[in-house]
Amino acid sequence: MKLAVFDFNGTIFPKETIPFLIKCWKKFNHSKYRLYKLYIILLPLILKYRYPFLTTKTNEEMKIQFMKRFATMFKGMSRSEIEKYFIKVEKEARQYYNSEVIDSLNEFKNKNYETVLLSGAFIQLLEIVGNYLKFDKVIGSSILRSKNLEVNEGPVLSGSIKLKILKKNYKSVEVDWKNSHAFADSIDDLELLKEVGHPVAVKPDQKLLEHAQNKGWEIIH
Repeated sequence: MKLAVFDFNGTIFPKETIPFLIKCWKKFNHSKYRLYKLYIILLPLILKYRYPFLTTKTNEEMKIQFMKRFATMFKGMSRSEIEKYFIKVEKEARQYYNSEVIDSLNEFKNKNYETVLLSGAFIQLLEIVGNYLKFDKVIGSSILRSKNLEVNEGPVLSGSIKLKILKKNYKSVEVDWKNSHAFADSIDDLELLKEVGHPVAVKPDQKLLEHAQNKGWEIIH
């Protein structure tokens, strides 16, 4: 089996997901009280993100903390309320999808690749994206994956564990990694990109850009 693996944040969707979720929350006129509480929770992280000397955490660790703290905004909401929110978010996000990446996705479908959406974003959002773009498999962060969608300690799918989770999902089949493809934008996804025979850097951050140029990888600007 040959895989075509696509990241969401910064790859299919070229924006930062958490700020976009907040923007949509405002646009949909959801609870201002919940939003104010979120700002208070996120403020220390925002300061550390803008002034790296204030923390010893890596960017990847910071992203995980952002996800966990943002997830608290959904606490106490019903499953239906959360699902409706993410449905509206995905519709808003469609206008920004990277058309060149989507074209590549459709080409792989026609070539009988197993297409995989693999991202650290909320699985509730990714499942809607995956259904719209007709991915074969969707893998994402299950931090809201409890029985009543209360915040729990489910995994945030950070870059360093993506490859491990991907292999776990395909442990029962033989994957042709040499002829598989992966699309990502961040140096955090380096291990995944190195595993496949055809890595593609999509609007990469500076560190990934330098690595991709040194290795002669395909780059989508």
